[in-house]
Parts: sequence; C-alpha cells; structure tokens
Amino acid sequence: MSETGDKFKFAIDRGGTFTDVFARCPGGKIRVLKLLSEDPQHYKDAPTEGIRRILQEVTIETCNRYVTFLVYHIHNHDLATEKV
Repeated sequence: MSETGDKFKFAIDRGGTFTDVFARCPGGKIRVLKLLSEDPQHYKDAPTEGIRRILQEVTIETCNRYVTFLVYHIHNHDLATEKV
C-alpha cells in the first residue's frame, strides 16, 4: 500500500503569473500542472481548476467546473524572496 492509500494529496503554489499544482495520486503516481494564475475566460480560480483537471485526468471522469471539493487538511507556508 502506498503512503497516500486511496487519497489524493495536492500541493499548490500560486504566484503572480503562474500557479503550479503538484498531486500525489492514489497508488503514488505523481502529476504536475502549470496554469495561468489569472485566466477568467477559462476558469475562476487556478488552484481549483488545477485540482479539477488532475482529478479528471486520473479518474477519467468528467469533473464539473462548479464542483466543490471536500478538504481535510490545509497547510499553508509562505516564502518570499527578493533579488536585490
């Protein structure tokens, strides 16, 4: 049994231009996706859209764009860097 069991685990980095979505899928498979952080013609929220796309890809089921995700644990870490 993998360390994630039958659950998905997501890590999301939302930047000013791009949002990166990292997923550890059931069975341990890894998926990575990069989206524009703002693209209102295609989606309202980049992290939610990234999760939706990965779920759709892995489960091969259509995920409604207006689906609500049940989230069990959220860990938030901020890291700021600036080149001088």
